[in-house]
Amino acid sequence: MAPDEPKDTNDPETPVPPIEVVEPSESGESAPTEPVVPAIEAAGLGHEFRGVRTGLRRRQPPLTRALEGLSFTIGPGEAVGLVGAPGAGKTTLVELLTGTIRPTQGTLQICGLAPASAQAGVNGKVALVSRRRPRLWPDLPLADALRMVAAAHDLPHHQWIARRTELVQRLELASVLDHPIHRLSPGRRICSELAAALLAEPELVILDHPTREIDALSRERLRSFLRQEHRVHGRTILITSRDLSDVAPVCDRLLVLDQGRLAYDGDQAGLVERAGALRVLVVDLYEPARRLDDVPGTQLFAVEGDGRRQRLSLAPGGRSTAQVLADIATRATIRDLTLEEVPLEDLVRRLSPPPRTLP
Repeated sequence: MAPDEPKDTNDPETPVPPIEVVEPSESGESAPTEPVVPAIEAAGLGHEFRGVRTGLRRRQPPLTRALEGLSFTIGPGEAVGLVGAPGAGKTTLVELLTGTIRPTQGTLQICGLAPASAQAGVNGKVALVSRRRPRLWPDLPLADALRMVAAAHDLPHHQWIARRTELVQRLELASVLDHPIHRLSPGRRICSELAAALLAEPELVILDHPTREIDALSRERLRSFLRQEHRVHGRTILITSRDLSDVAPVCDRLLVLDQGRLAYDGDQAGLVERAGALRVLVVDLYEPARRLDDVPGTQLFAVEGDGRRQRLSLAPGGRSTAQVLADIATRATIRDLTLEEVPLEDLVRRLSPPPRTLP
């Protein structure tokens, strides 16, 4: 019998074995490690849709490009904030991530699965917390609603009871377990939806504008819980908002959308370095004063009321607020002070490149 001929490794039909990454073990021997599967992986992601034809018009409505060329990766255990002005494409991206709609361009994988084609598998790994798509039946008491969620996921009794006890305690929901969902305040309701989403221990939690229309106490309670959930359980969290102050206390990384495109991907320090100050000091004076455009560490933003109100942006990494106030006090008599955030639209405008001018 003739011996087997060696295979040509350059032959395109010859399968190439996958490359395994190995690391030395404690005994000095190399052991293979499993590759890390990203929580979200998007490459050239885009989505277009056509509006609804109305009346007797025969022409098809034009295509609307909601997202274009999004490429980013979110690893396991990251806390990421997705911010953008209204109409930037945040809702469309959430619908793509949850498999509600399909991408028209590029590829998207959630925990190694395509959300549009593997909906059942993705539903077991991803939980969406959204006021537009509640998961709790509004007429049921919270305790019964959580029991139905556990039954839908087929969770063992001892497992979901222990998890429910933890979530109810940390989210301060014990006093409303017997209350119907529709009678809860907006803050309690979003915390109840979050408890239901985390009951099955998903790998990825997406919160769609969670702090909208809730009071300041509930907002801080929600932020504190999310910080702890991320730190203790290593949960991958994606929060969408139109306000940077909603995501900055929780998220180490920011994705800024502008008209369907990714304008920025990085941490808050990098955003400050690229876009400038994120806060504005509003100074109200007793009498009209000259322009405060020579205060070190600031840049005059606007002058109102004959100089009675002046807005100064604080330079990132510059002088402290107390030093700036001391300099202003030597120039004018201060009546009131307010610290405001730069509107997100202005921030995005700084990130976007200037339009090209025709020669």
